[in-house]
Amino acid sequence: MARRRTTEKSIARMLKQGRGRGHGKDYKPWLTVTSFSSSGRVHRRLGQTTGRVQHLFSDMEEDVFLKFDGRPDVLDIREQFPLHRAETMVIADQLGIAHPADHGVDVVMTSDLLVDLAGGRGVALAVKSASELRRRRVIEKLAIEREYWRRRGIAWKVVTGCSVSRAERIGAQERAQWAQVARLKSPNAVDWDECADAMLVELADAASGTLVETCQAAERLHGWAPGTGMSAVRRLLARGLVVLDGVSRLTPFGAVTQLRLAGGAV
Repeated sequence: MARRRTTEKSIARMLKQGRGRGHGKDYKPWLTVTSFSSSGRVHRRLGQTTGRVQHLFSDMEEDVFLKFDGRPDVLDIREQFPLHRAETMVIADQLGIAHPADHGVDVVMTSDLLVDLAGGRGVALAVKSASELRRRRVIEKLAIEREYWRRRGIAWKVVTGCSVSRAERIGAQERAQWAQVARLKSPNAVDWDECADAMLVELADAASGTLVETCQAAERLHGWAPGTGMSAVRRLLARGLVVLDGVSRLTPFGAVTQLRLAGGAV
């Protein structure tokens, strides 16, 4: 992919737009998938943690993102996070490395992912393929990035290999979508989270049978609209109150035992 030419005017415009600022759903990445003039393996994915569409620039970057998204200890994930240009320029000079530039204009360097963790911890990630790490210029730019985060006392890592299955990808996206369902009007007398809480009790009491049978039984018991039970289960997964046990994706006609409480068995 070829990035559009960088100019001082374009950098000033992006700063004015608030690129690289904010947290959670309000964060604006410095670069988006539309920052590149040619098509490639880029992804827009709804983040379960942030509740916004995240811009990921490779399959590997998407895989790393999915490993973090929705984890209970992950508070925020900011992609294409900009590093202060004046500081990276100083670091490059001190390291004796040419600062990344585009037609003579020093560019704003970015970290692929910045993950905020519970307990005030965090980690900045550079996602690179093994072949990229054999290139001297890539190593030089990573040296600048590493020193930048070291000076801030934030852990920094290079990720060279991470993969998720197709089922894991779909499951992660489903959880992200159902994390937003509380905004929608419930078809029942109670809201979605009240339905989910009631469904949690029904799952805890179900010792056998299929998941869809348990959901239908709950709908009859509570007088819910058809389909509410399974929707409530997906909402529980999105809230992290239940987790999948031994499977990567929810299977409605599978055994109810595919689910377990976040702290034990259903």
